[in-house]
Amino acid sequence: MNTFFKRIRKANMDKIGKYLLYAFGEIILIILGILIAVNINEWQSNKKDNVLRCHYIDELQFAINHDIEDVESNISAYNDRIPEIKIFIDAASEKRLSQLDSLTEIVNTIGEYVFFVQQSKSKLEELKYAKINLILNRDLKNKLMYYQDSEVAFILDQEFRMNKIDDEIDKYFISNNGFLNIKDLEADVYFQSLALQKLNFSKSMLKSYQRLNKELLEIQEMIKIEQEKCHQ
Repeated sequence: MNTFFKRIRKANMDKIGKYLLYAFGEIILIILGILIAVNINEWQSNKKDNVLRCHYIDELQFAINHDIEDVESNISAYNDRIPEIKIFIDAASEKRLSQLDSLTEIVNTIGEYVFFVQQSKSKLEELKYAKINLILNRDLKNKLMYYQDSEVAFILDQEFRMNKIDDEIDKYFISNNGFLNIKDLEADVYFQSLALQKLNFSKSMLKSYQRLNKELLEIQEMIKIEQEKCHQ
């Protein structure tokens, strides 16, 4: 009789063992399925993020190239205008404005505005507030933030202050109905003072733009490296 019950108990234990083994196998399969699904989802998400990063890098490079063109154009403008303003100041102080062949053109140059039109601003704002990390290269990201928050901010502040001088020059022309009288110009200490301020500011702006251009060219090269990684 004991043998009979032992056989029944053993049979039941075998069934329970097989059931537990089966259940354990099912759990393992479920866990593996979840892990595979998570990995696939993560892979797809990373792939999508990388596509967005590469698209952003291309657009950023386009914007930085535009910034470089604008900065180099302004550098060229200052290189042309600084000597002309100096010619006027020297000629006015020596009472020989009548000897200048292009006095009207030179005086107009003194009152001309130069602006930095930053194409990259919106892309750099996007870098700050995007939901994903658009640039994985920390050195490049820091350089871009420094460019935006320090270099560009400094240039715009300088332009704002110089534009006040330009506004005073415009007022001078308006008050004189645009008429240039050589003797009046030679005797007008105020206008000569404005011209001297414009000269000094222009020299300072030229140096700032040259420094900004150097920074931009370094950024451009760093972005090119990121673009190469994207298109490999």
